[in-house]
Amino acid sequence: MSVSLTKPSDLVVAALEEIVWRASFELAAERDGADEKTADFMYRHYRKWAAGLSVEKRAYMLTLSRTGLAGLALIDVMRERREL
Repeated sequence: MSVSLTKPSDLVVAALEEIVWRASFELAAERDGADEKTADFMYRHYRKWAAGLSVEKRAYMLTLSRTGLAGLALIDVMRERREL
């Protein structure tokens, strides 16, 4: 399978997105001072919390918390729902 730099395959794009997301997760965990196990738990908790908020409340909360695991969870939920 050849890889084109002008038109990357879906597999290449997905791999790059995963790398960027994992780096974002690790930086957010470091900012929150959490080890990997605690960070995984916190992220799952924040995702449930963010999913339960209204669109307006998610947008407001994102202005307050763009860094850390809460911000990452908000961004992920908003991207999935195409709010960003």
